[in-house]
Amino acid sequence: MIRDKLYGNHINVSDTHQVQEGSLAPFLNNLNEYSTCNYLYKEKRKGFFVSSSGVCNLQCPYCITNHPCENINLNKDDFSFIFRYFGENIYFVFPGIGDFFCGYPKKEQLLRFLLQHDVMISYLDINGVDIKELEYPDLEGKEKIDMINISYHYGTMKEFKLINRWVNSVKKIHENMYHYEIKMVVSPLERDIWDEAILFYRNEIQPITQQKLTLCPDTLFNLEIQYDELNRITHLYKDTVDMIKRENIFRGRRLFTTDTLPCPAGNRYFRILNDGDVVPCEMLADYNIRQGNLKRREVITFKQDINCSYTGFCDCGWATNLGVRVSNDQEEQWQRSNKYQKIRELPPFRETNNISMSIDRLEGDEKGLKIEGWALINGMSSEQSDIYIILKSDKKVYLLDVDKRRRPDVTAHFKTLNFDDSGFFIGIPKYSLDSGPYGIGIFIRNNKTDALQYTEKTITIK
Repeated sequence: MIRDKLYGNHINVSDTHQVQEGSLAPFLNNLNEYSTCNYLYKEKRKGFFVSSSGVCNLQCPYCITNHPCENINLNKDDFSFIFRYFGENIYFVFPGIGDFFCGYPKKEQLLRFLLQHDVMISYLDINGVDIKELEYPDLEGKEKIDMINISYHYGTMKEFKLINRWVNSVKKIHENMYHYEIKMVVSPLERDIWDEAILFYRNEIQPITQQKLTLCPDTLFNLEIQYDELNRITHLYKDTVDMIKRENIFRGRRLFTTDTLPCPAGNRYFRILNDGDVVPCEMLADYNIRQGNLKRREVITFKQDINCSYTGFCDCGWATNLGVRVSNDQEEQWQRSNKYQKIRELPPFRETNNISMSIDRLEGDEKGLKIEGWALINGMSSEQSDIYIILKSDKKVYLLDVDKRRRPDVTAHFKTLNFDDSGFFIGIPKYSLDSGPYGIGIFIRNNKTDALQYTEKTITIK
């Protein structure tokens, strides 16, 4: 039992197997008897929350890292060691602790190297000033990038005369059909330029992206106070900005119960710091619980799940999320899909034929399919509606989540209700579908009303 300093919460690593003799364990304090240097889960899916770079080419006053480290970052050799030791079948998350692309020279092509492996980059957090391989439209494996979070640091970029460079990066990411979102930290330290930054986004960026800007609180200030201020500014610029969901702002709160849940941290979930240190999770990083260091090529891992009562405090979204946590004995099949590529096989729907829609773009090549357009239920506003693409063959019907796009032009055309939320885009790799011809339909769920209508367009998957 390792007792921490946080209100009596604990990590229980009892009931595990004896370590093999010769295991590299001195840096794990007293946990060596529960660990092994031989990795046991090479074939199973794994999650790596990786601070690949402590380096950033911006100096924002509200930076959570205060002063990013210089010249301490993970390189291609370090990631090669990850694949040799842990195997493939990996979810990577690259958070904004330093900028991913600032940690290596362009000629190293680190992103391209990662995409050559059996990985999914669930989240790639960048400031958008440097995008390196993302600028190439033919980047092989780019469908493995689930979500790109482009930070909008207006004040600092304006000071360093990097705004135009950032805008061009956004254009390239958009043109290359990535799934992305743009977020701005509305820090009280920059309150005097909030309006200027939002108006610049409205005039220069929103016409390109057709997306709202997501506002986030400054984690160094009181969250409750900021939530009220975010509500106010969101209402003031409701056509241009959205606020990050309240449950995301306040996630990471400790559970009031003392119950524990099994957690794969330390055997199938890891935090990798930019200096190479491997820790089982962020909550243990401050208590000198280390599992080795990539740069020294020394790693040991837990032999099975630990029992953890941090579950309400955890911010990883992997280890303690009941929707994705799986046991060692009943490993679920890894669905290689991202947010706008989720596929569910469903029985045929009955058409309601009460949808107005347009497929403005239908493209397909040997790797993927892209569909873009708008759709709405006749006589109903599109606010808060959910839109899905239906692909129907003679054997199967698939329901596909889409990436919502704002379409104020549709509202302006009909001049009746608000149809700004009627736009959609979807990109999907063809390997996710069975071969054959498919009819294309639209399914909309608006409050308690469901509607389905098929188009005249078809696509053939080879």
